[in-house]
Amino acid sequence: MKLTRIVVTAGLLVCGLTGIAHGQALQNGGFETVDPNDPTQPFGWNPFNGAVRRTVGDGGTPTLTSAHSGVAAVQETPLPVGPSDFVGYSSDKLLDPDDANSPRNNPGYTFNPPNGPSINVGCWIMIPASDPVTKHRVGLKLEFRRTVNNSVYEGFDLFYIDANAATQPAGVIAVTTPNGQGVHTNGQWVHFTSAFAQSQFTIPLWPLPPENPDAKVSVLAIRTGDPYVAGARGTVFFDDITFGQGSTCRADINNSGAVSVQDIFDFLSLYFSNDSRADINDSGTVSVQDIFDFLALYFTGCP
Repeated sequence: MKLTRIVVTAGLLVCGLTGIAHGQALQNGGFETVDPNDPTQPFGWNPFNGAVRRTVGDGGTPTLTSAHSGVAAVQETPLPVGPSDFVGYSSDKLLDPDDANSPRNNPGYTFNPPNGPSINVGCWIMIPASDPVTKHRVGLKLEFRRTVNNSVYEGFDLFYIDANAATQPAGVIAVTTPNGQGVHTNGQWVHFTSAFAQSQFTIPLWPLPPENPDAKVSVLAIRTGDPYVAGARGTVFFDDITFGQGSTCRADINNSGAVSVQDIFDFLSLYFSNDSRADINDSGTVSVQDIFDFLALYFTGCP
């Protein structure tokens, strides 16, 4: 049985009925669906600097013995030549590469600083003990987009692992490597989440701020130096990137502010529609287990 360590850094992830007010949700967060035009990449994600999609037992290096869920994950290993300063994936990619008018895989949210609903993101990270990460930080990045031209309005780094830090999160192990201090998770998947408050926006609401109902944000799974760190090495796997907005109590699935019988009916409506918001256990698929897991949360209630 695989041991899973869980680290909650800033709240719990949720996508309630009103959690994503407008636009499409994040697609293919578990990387299970392959890009029809490039079998080395996941559908809906834009790779940069050598990032690739992997499947369990595909014979690649290092060996991927398990995904967090399903059979696929994405691998980020610095290129052998170059500064290796920035490797990863962005959701800023057309969902239909053959249609210039296709929407991008940037999830929608309600833009309303400073008091708009918080934005909640999460991911699972695995670093093999055989290939520790050195001289890099690892985590997610949010790039809020201007509606008029999709340019970046403001970006925020959410780094969960820093190979140079004196202390590491639970489940992350510091080791000494020929390239300096390194970190790994001993091949175990570790969960990280963040809640982004809209009070964190720091620039004036001009020029061209995001506009509702079409406000979008890119979600990036990245590893990076600060900046252009030479000698960065090691492999990071990401899986099950998640996105939501609103309540941080998962039993309050309709974001009413309280847990009631209506939440059960609303959850079942999502479940029978095979809506990704019914994937309560973040497995990457909607299954009967989600019903049991939701009911366990429901009877526990909210703080």
